[in-house]
Amino acid sequence: MSKDRRKIYRVVSTRRRKKIRTSFKLDKALKKASDSNERLASCTDQGFIRSKRRPRPKQRGRIVRVADLFSGCGAMSVGVEEACRALGLCFKPVLAIDFNKNASTIYKVNFPEAHVQTADIRAIFRGNLRARVSAAEQKLKKKVRCVDIAIAGPPCQGHSDLNNHSRRKDPKNGLYYRIIRFAKIMKPTHLIIENVPAVVHDRGRVVSRARKALQSLNYHIVLDGFVNMADIGVPQTRSRHVLVASLKRAKELKDILVRYRRRKRSVSWAIQDLLSARSDSIMDRESGKTERASQRIRYLFEHGAYNLPNRLRPPCHRSNNHTYNSVYGRLC
Repeated sequence: MSKDRRKIYRVVSTRRRKKIRTSFKLDKALKKASDSNERLASCTDQGFIRSKRRPRPKQRGRIVRVADLFSGCGAMSVGVEEACRALGLCFKPVLAIDFNKNASTIYKVNFPEAHVQTADIRAIFRGNLRARVSAAEQKLKKKVRCVDIAIAGPPCQGHSDLNNHSRRKDPKNGLYYRIIRFAKIMKPTHLIIENVPAVVHDRGRVVSRARKALQSLNYHIVLDGFVNMADIGVPQTRSRHVLVASLKRAKELKDILVRYRRRKRSVSWAIQDLLSARSDSIMDRESGKTERASQRIRYLFEHGAYNLPNRLRPPCHRSNNHTYNSVYGRLC
């Protein structure tokens, strides 16, 4: 911590016993010079989230080449970038693929140096594991060269319990398996795939098939299970299925999750500073809502409630036989 207590330093010890220090500016000075590790970790994460300027990444040193599949605007890439910064490594985004043109455009703004493709991944990695390398795959492999870490968040709508139309049998669920074809062609050293918990119930058994296929490609399965993101500091009750594979033997991620367990954090902890944001930007504008939705919102605040009573919910959300009771509620 700096002398004026307005800057906090994060120190990470690497396996080679090298200490890497990075800093974060705080909105206001800490009251006490000596605080608990939990409090300091909270201030560090909050400093990163609320920062109006993106931290400057390391420019020299070992390069980590990253590919982002179903990249969206690049949220997962930002996470890997910050992890690299904490470890004194150079983050290099070498590939991003997304079907949505707007998302790809924003990714390119966030990571100008990346090779970004607006495309259906099935048009590039279209064969099964035994199929010959196609011309499109060969061209991309030549351009991208090696990949250290591949991250992927394939579409979850076909797995979501909120989907009453194509749940468990949506054709897009097979996109999960395109990641495995990517792994066969590009051979990333490490692979991280996240999705909703219900992905394990897919009728096509995409997770179990992916795991078996990765093992046939000599990957070690480091983690195949559920992670409650609130346990590691995310200010949201959000469980995710995570599959992590590596060509190198690595420490069990379950041990790492225990080590970095955090107390639950509120939404206000993360975004309360946005209350003072004033801008004409679309990012700062309130989304449109119906009069019925406005009535529900007023009820929550007028009654100091965080969840709507059943009588005020739509008929389809009055049953207790689901896990999304908080859909019509107020975040805390």
